[in-house]
Formats: sequence, C-alpha cells, structure tokens
Amino acid sequence: MSGPPAGTLGAMPPLPSVPKVIKLDLVWKVGEDLTALVRQFWQYTGTAPSTANLTSMLDSISSSSTTELAPLYNSGNELTQLEAVDLSSPTSAQAIVAAAVTGTRSGSSLSADACMVVGNVINRRYRGGHSRSYWPFGTVTDLASAQSWSTGFTGPVLTNLNAWGADVAASVWSGGGALDQVNVSFFEGFVAVENPITHRYRNVPTVRATPLVDLVIDIVPRIRIGSQRRRLGKS
Repeated sequence: MSGPPAGTLGAMPPLPSVPKVIKLDLVWKVGEDLTALVRQFWQYTGTAPSTANLTSMLDSISSSSTTELAPLYNSGNELTQLEAVDLSSPTSAQAIVAAAVTGTRSGSSLSADACMVVGNVINRRYRGGHSRSYWPFGTVTDLASAQSWSTGFTGPVLTNLNAWGADVAASVWSGGGALDQVNVSFFEGFVAVENPITHRYRNVPTVRATPLVDLVIDIVPRIRIGSQRRRLGKS
C-alpha cells in the first residue's frame, strides 16, 4: 500500500505575519541542556525596527537580565543567547546577541525539568491552554514542599520580573513608540487527519487567518512547581 510520506501528513502551513509584534526568545543553558527556551511577544506602536535597533534592544535586555534575572537562579543555569524577530513580514528585521548571564543565587540545583511557571493575564477568556512562561529559576532552598515554591521566593520573582519587563519596555528604539508584552494566538481548534496507511488520526491545529493579539495586563508566579521534561534530555 502506498501513500504520502508520514512526515507530510497534516504538515503545518507557515504561520501568518503579526504586524508590529516582536518575538523575543531567551535561550538558556540548564544543566546539560543547551537549548532551554523562554519565549515572549512584545508589540510596538511606532515605526518598524532595523537589525541595528533590535541588536541594541537585546544588549539592553541582556544587561537588565544580569541585574534582575541572575539573582533568581544559581550558577548551574545561564542565559546564553537572546533573539528578536519582527513578525510584521517574512523580510522584517531580526537580530541575535550572545549572552553570558550566569545565575548568582545560592542553594543547590533542582532537577533540570523543574521551573517557575509565570502566568500571563489577558482580558480575553477562552478554553484551552493559557499564556505562560517556564523560567529556569529557583534552588532547593526555595521550596516549601516537594510540589510547591515558598512564598518567600515567589515574591522576589514577581518583583524582579516586573522590573525586568519595565526594562524591556524601555529598550524600545527611537521612533518605536510604546513597547508592551502581548499574547499571540496563532491557532483555533483542530482538524483530525487520518494516516492512509495506519488509519490512525492525528489532531492538526488550525492556523488562524489573522492571529489574535492580547495585551498582557499582569503576570502571576505560580506556587506549584512547573515541569519541562524536554530539559532533562533523552537517555
């Protein structure tokens, strides 16, 4: 029996452009994992940035990370790279900056999959997964139990992330206007696609024709310890 290659079944189409939105990626070394990722989206109101503008912006964010983020994780973790991509069009500016922001917090390292989940609050209500970031923060001494962080840690996380976010907003280029964190929704629902060989179904998310962009109005560190198993690697 023949059919299309398995890798092409339900293949995702390219994501649509998002006018005046910057994708900000922070790449981390977490133990032996060199590609741990925290991704955010920031919307500007003014003129589009150049590559030089984004490079300068990332340099400022790296500097702020040394001040505001490094005290939240120990020397086993390190912020190694920042990348900014203007999603306005496939040819818009992008930039990558190397970083070396090693943690300064005291205390023994947690398992690589343990993370601080910070929820992003938006006004729109909907079913399904909600916007959040999985930060490689915390040490053993920051735990209240095997399942939860101490409130003595979530408080500083909120304070420092708010200060860091203010620095990101202030790093906007000349003419860029206001820069605010947003949530971007690229998908709505899914289509069940059958493999003609195995007859098994796979749910393929449906890409929105126009992405939904919602302003992040607050951030909330979660008490329960989060998990990113991919940071453990494969045995």
